This record gives sequence, structure tokens and C-alpha cells, in this order.
Amino acid sequence: SVGPDDVFLALRGLRTLPLRLNKSFKNSLKIAIYLSNQKEIKNVFHPALNTHPDHKIWKRDFKGASGIFGIEFKKNVSEEAAEYFADQCLLFGKGASWGGYESLMTMTNLHTNRTLKNSFLPEGPYLRIYVGIENIKDLIEDIKSALKKMRAKFKS
Repeated sequence: SVGPDDVFLALRGLRTLPLRLNKSFKNSLKIAIYLSNQKEIKNVFHPALNTHPDHKIWKRDFKGASGIFGIEFKKNVSEEAAEYFADQCLLFGKGASWGGYESLMTMTNLHTNRTLKNSFLPEGPYLRIYVGIENIKDLIEDIKSALKKMRAKFKS
């Protein structure tokens, strides 16, 4: 059974859910576009990008998306460098609790986590990102700074 405090918190959060989801989607799309133009990134897997393999289905069936997407680094970017990048993002927490108002990142090893045959498996390190409702300029500046630090440390 669910406790009364949990029910209260769930009901309270439902009132602002459409506003939060819309802001999260818009923020995530801006960050996905920014990341897709970075030299270390091979693919950005955000359904609203026309480069996503299922973009046509998304466009046909949806008007928005969540703030969750993945990025695949190029093969020449080490796992250590990708993790360093994530660690240098100061406004992104570390974790996989999607749907809140705070932005998060987590490294994901799809090679060990995927069980379906013929599933997508990245060649380079893979990072899952959830973009919350923080100021988009601050989030992009945080990512820019982390990329700069990663480039300096790993000479990419």
C-alpha cells in the first residue's frame, strides 16, 4: 500500500507536470542540437532530431518528447574521457532518476545492459542525459566548460 505522504507528493507534482515536461523537452532539444555539433560526438539520439533513426515515427505520433536522450562519443574518445566530461558538468547530477526538475547524466554500458539481439550498440562511450528545467543558458555553458576541460586534459 502507498502511504498518505507519498500520495500527497504525487498529487502535488501532477499539477505542474505538463509545464515541467514541456520545459524539459525544449531544453533537451537545445542541448541535443548543441552536442550534435561537437567534434567528439558521433551520434545524438534524441527523437526530435531528424538524424534519429525513428524520427519519422516520432514526428507522426508525437508533439513533444521527454528530456531524456543519449549521446555516443566517437571511438577515439576513451571511456575515461567521457566520464571525465560528465564529472565536469557541475549543474548535472549523476544518476538515472528521470522526470524530476534537475538535470542528470549517467554513463551507460549498452554492451552489458542490452539483451535483445540486433539492438543498437554504440562503438564509443555512451552517456544518457536527462535535461531538467534549469536555465538553458546555464546548462549549455556548463556543457561547454566541461567539453573544454575534457579537451585540455585528453588533448582531443
